[in-house]
Amino acid sequence: MIKTCLVIAGGIVGICISVKLLFRWDRIDDGKSQKITCDESSDEETILVENESSSRSGHTIKTKFQRKVTKLSHMKKQDLIDECIRRNITSDGTVRVLRERLRIAREEEKA
Repeated sequence: MIKTCLVIAGGIVGICISVKLLFRWDRIDDGKSQKITCDESSDEETILVENESSSRSGHTIKTKFQRKVTKLSHMKKQDLIDECIRRNITSDGTVRVLRERLRIAREEEKA
């Protein structure tokens, strides 16, 4: 009895996920760049990083890649301090102040 209920529930969940993916797929194809994440409760977010580096022959190479970074809301104070030190930002203050400084630094990095 329980086995048949689990099979039916699994089928219903599979159908719901398929329908959700079909409707989401239509929104992806409209040509606009969208940030899609699988899990909204995840500790990480994906950002697009553009980097210019020079090769040994002196040519400048532009690269774009995605990098996962921890959300500021999920970082502890010591993590925030370490990130501030890495970015050469003042690491004094409360958690709220550190998050605001890092948020501004991340926005400047994107621009």
